[in-house]
Amino acid sequence: MLLHQRFVPGLAIASYIIGDERSGEAAVIDPTRDVSDIIDFARQHDLHIRHILETHVHADFVCGSRELKARLNDKPVIHASEYGGKDW
Repeated sequence: MLLHQRFVPGLAIASYIIGDERSGEAAVIDPTRDVSDIIDFARQHDLHIRHILETHVHADFVCGSRELKARLNDKPVIHASEYGGKDW
């Protein structure tokens, strides 16, 4: 199991990628707007991002879920907390 944290100092924003080395599948938790680091880590470790998890409404920053999904040809599924309503 691989775990990588991306922390943005000053903003106290943390994103994570967790991957299974056997299956090659990975999930990203609370991606920040700049998703390049996440994509690079996945490629370096031969991981395929299948899921993106949003744990809460990010009023303090713009999340990168849609950007990440788009850059991965819309393959990952986004799972969002119900906090914030259906439109969130």
